[in-house]
Amino acid sequence: MTCYDGRYAVDVVAAGKALGVPLTPCGLNADWCVEAWHIASQSKPNTVSGDLYILRDDDDGDLYQLVIRLFTGDNDTIGEIAEGDLQYILAITSEHLRRLQETT
Repeated sequence: MTCYDGRYAVDVVAAGKALGVPLTPCGLNADWCVEAWHIASQSKPNTVSGDLYILRDDDDGDLYQLVIRLFTGDNDTIGEIAEGDLQYILAITSEHLRRLQETT
């Protein structure tokens, strides 16, 4: 596993902020064994079923996944929504958040 040196979290959070995507670093712990960022402004990471996360690939640091985490009893379910470079993932996330705001 790659050592976390703090550079990626800052870059990802700043990139998300530029597109209006609120990100909270939450990886490399008991919940996520990879670098991860929670996408939400209203809830804490790893507490709400159905929240979205961005995960950074350990083997290819330029590859990211947008996933949804569902709490399903003893085992969580992680569903991949998209995979690509950071700008692609943030663009999809930004559009998703925009659509959610339109419906509320």
